[in-house]
Amino acid sequence: MKIAIVVQRYGRDVVGGSETFARLLSEHLSKYFKVDVLTTCAKDHTTWRNVYQPGVEIFNGVTVRRFKNDTMRSQNFSELHGRLLFSKNSTTILDEFEFQKLQGPYSTDLLNYIKTRKNEYDIFIFVTYLFFTSFFGLLTVPEKSILIPTAHNEGTIYFDIFKAIFRSPKGIIFLSEEEKKLVHSLFKNEHIPHRVIGIGIEFVDGNEDVFRKLYNLNFPFIVYAGRIEEAKGILKLIEFFARYKDEYPSNLKLILIGQKSIHVPNHKDIIYLGMFAESDRLNAIKSAEILVQPSLYESFSLVLLEAWSQKIPVLVNGNSDVLRGHVVRSNGGLYYSSYLEFAECMNLLLSDLQLRNKLGENGYKYVKQNYSWVKIEQQYVDFVKTMGGR
Repeated sequence: MKIAIVVQRYGRDVVGGSETFARLLSEHLSKYFKVDVLTTCAKDHTTWRNVYQPGVEIFNGVTVRRFKNDTMRSQNFSELHGRLLFSKNSTTILDEFEFQKLQGPYSTDLLNYIKTRKNEYDIFIFVTYLFFTSFFGLLTVPEKSILIPTAHNEGTIYFDIFKAIFRSPKGIIFLSEEEKKLVHSLFKNEHIPHRVIGIGIEFVDGNEDVFRKLYNLNFPFIVYAGRIEEAKGILKLIEFFARYKDEYPSNLKLILIGQKSIHVPNHKDIIYLGMFAESDRLNAIKSAEILVQPSLYESFSLVLLEAWSQKIPVLVNGNSDVLRGHVVRSNGGLYYSSYLEFAECMNLLLSDLQLRNKLGENGYKYVKQNYSWVKIEQQYVDFVKTMGGR
């Protein structure tokens, strides 16, 4: 079978959960199918500026076809987005279509390729419901499409326009039970063949000694690893941690790792170390007392699996159904919904090494049982073959 995986950005140096997932999925499925990735020349999701050259390249054994974007994202996008979210009564379905064009990445070359070459592929897999490439691409080939929506409970998912993309594909793959429940409740599309599969992970041991010596870290710390942006709950985490340190003085630090798009307030106990390669990120997580995940908007959260692969417990935002679901099923950490709960969880975890070790072990077993790539990739292969009629 020949399949196309369509995603808005692609590359090892592209930072983003759905983009990382699309890359890992493409590489693993290439062992079973002929895989083409159809993507744009963008590297940055805030502007969609063409950085990569259009054309074909072989990347880790996968054929990647890049198409230029017609335009960069304009300032009109933010204004229209705000009106659609907060002044719904003054907007129309035409405004939502305009939003989808302004949202981007706007690549007519990519859409034309799908339209003219669709007979060359058995299945098109569209990763992430939100963007122009998935929306208009899927509606071009609904009869041979699988949607992996990576959906979460955000304002845009309630736009009327998205009923079309969630009710049109031949099949849907969800990353979590919570994502499936959300999508089915909003779109009443249970009749479409679907499976909950998730994301696989490789088990590689991190090295605490290497990381601590490299950065001269001789103090305990908790770590956040991911995009440093407001949508990920970073500012609230910083607020909670600063207040916690005022109330419970110690030499504990908060270390932030990832691509930074917002200002990190100056604080003597908060350290931003920049972006890390995967192996260095695992070393950092292995060295931490706790991994903290403050995001509200998640469809899966690969970093939780990474922490548990290192037997490190997690502390997550309990207002996220997905994060709370992982923690409850695994018994691999704790969750909070307010500052008081955050502080109590921190005190409990930091004061009890035996508890941290037990939660870390529980998380490791949970990941091993459910998310090894051997198990995950076979589920994708089976579903793709079913949808492709093979």
